[in-house]
Amino acid sequence: MPQQRIRNLQDRPEFVWRDHRSAAENYEELGALLSEADGDLYLLVADRQLVILGQNNVFRVIPTSTVLDAVVKDRVDAYCIDRNGRRKDIPKRDLGAMLASEVFLDCFLPVDIFTPTPLYLPDWQLTRPGYNDGGEGARVFYAGPAVEIADNLEAIEAFLGVMDFAEEADRTNAVALALTIRLRNLWPGAKPVGAITATKSHSGKDTVRDFAVGIVPTREISWEAADWAVEQHFEKATRSPDVGVVSVGNVRSGSRPMASSFLERFITDPAPMITSTKVRDARMYSNRIVVIVTANEGRLSQDLLNRSLPIRLEVTGDVREREPAIGNPREVYLPRNRRRIEAELHGMMARWIEAGRPLDECVRHPMTAWAQTVGGILAANGFERFLDNYGQVLNAEEDKRQALGILGVARPDDWLRPGELVPIMEQQGLVGRLIPQIDRENFESRRRRLGVVLSAHEDETLRAETETEALRLKVRKARFRRDAGQDAKIHYRFEVLDRTPLPELEVLTETEGAGQQQCHVVRQTGEHPPARAGEDGEVLPVEEHTDLASTPGVQSV
Repeated sequence: MPQQRIRNLQDRPEFVWRDHRSAAENYEELGALLSEADGDLYLLVADRQLVILGQNNVFRVIPTSTVLDAVVKDRVDAYCIDRNGRRKDIPKRDLGAMLASEVFLDCFLPVDIFTPTPLYLPDWQLTRPGYNDGGEGARVFYAGPAVEIADNLEAIEAFLGVMDFAEEADRTNAVALALTIRLRNLWPGAKPVGAITATKSHSGKDTVRDFAVGIVPTREISWEAADWAVEQHFEKATRSPDVGVVSVGNVRSGSRPMASSFLERFITDPAPMITSTKVRDARMYSNRIVVIVTANEGRLSQDLLNRSLPIRLEVTGDVREREPAIGNPREVYLPRNRRRIEAELHGMMARWIEAGRPLDECVRHPMTAWAQTVGGILAANGFERFLDNYGQVLNAEEDKRQALGILGVARPDDWLRPGELVPIMEQQGLVGRLIPQIDRENFESRRRRLGVVLSAHEDETLRAETETEALRLKVRKARFRRDAGQDAKIHYRFEVLDRTPLPELEVLTETEGAGQQQCHVVRQTGEHPPARAGEDGEVLPVEEHTDLASTPGVQSV
């Protein structure tokens, strides 16, 4: 930690700027004196900036020659001698040049990460208060107290017990998100986005986020449809070197899928470049940020879903009438137990390390190293079904798109109200695929929910097939009056973008032993398939080729 600040100005070391020496020699000598004076000056490696550790362990950049001049005068009796032998201050132009001089900056201890919360080095050593040299890229200054480690999970279990997770996998994933945030300096560009979703407002999305974040510095930004706006908010949110989490909120119900090429690039890039119209130069960022998205009925694009850690909340009944045994989870329980939860999370890490750091080699996720490590920590502490819902989330979204394609094929190119589409949805057997259980009670609830689903897929392209052709459809939405004197109402249309005739299948028979026949799909052809001979020699129509129906990718006709 920084040494006691020199109070007596007479005790400051002396430095005389000597004109007969090169500028680099003067820079190097002054830099060496400054680095040893109070021990509170460090080099922020990512931006090549000199920073000072101030009161309350808060870091601030030394941006200008004026600020550096004040820092120097506080610590060193530095001056130069003019031609007349008079004592003068070091010229500001030289002080400004020092802030860009490699010789001067290299005098200070390099720091890759400034953090007020503990981290783990690549060798799984927990950071101690002060400077921790974990090698290039892992030189960490931890400006916090010694870490407490708990030997149980009482506070975590009490919190998880009052939250309405959709299933056990979501409960486990909430703990996985908390662990990922504590390990955020590992796996740059290979950590998932925490996707916390709920079926209604006040379900506890922000509460789960606060549990996972704990004491880690966090910035929240609002979701914008324009990608440049998201990047601009992100650049501002990550200017402080100690930020560990960026939470993206305000993904509204009924909005289009949350798609952001910037977020996709940031999540997967070890050193992303962040730009903004409000700053002069783009900034390269060493990716130690965990991104969290919270939404009610908001949907992530397929690319973001593929890189997500899904946590789903499903609340039934009136949340306002609930009285959890632990009190208000967000406003009372978490603030009172924040340090205890931190200790329990580090206790989980300690037990895993003591067990030999076993990996979960059965878990499946594109970010393999992260998933196997976090899965191993969870398994060592009794948490099960990690990421079991990952495939479900991906498949559920794809299934919903397929169901909408079937609905669109039933009435293509017609402008219809949601209420007019409900009977078609029921006739096609799509209620279970498009309408959540809570909204299936009657016609009105189904109509409202179908409108929400259609709005959420506005302008999306769907693919569907009939018995004879493949179609590409786009969901359109418009508000207009059908007849004069009526109010304008929202209508939806499955616009046909193109149609492609489906080639028929050629079916050949092959003899297997005496009198036995087996059907094989050989290739697609434009000719009609031949009839098939039965076991007794009779000719069977194509409709009775029952083994075709069980062939993957073949639709019965």
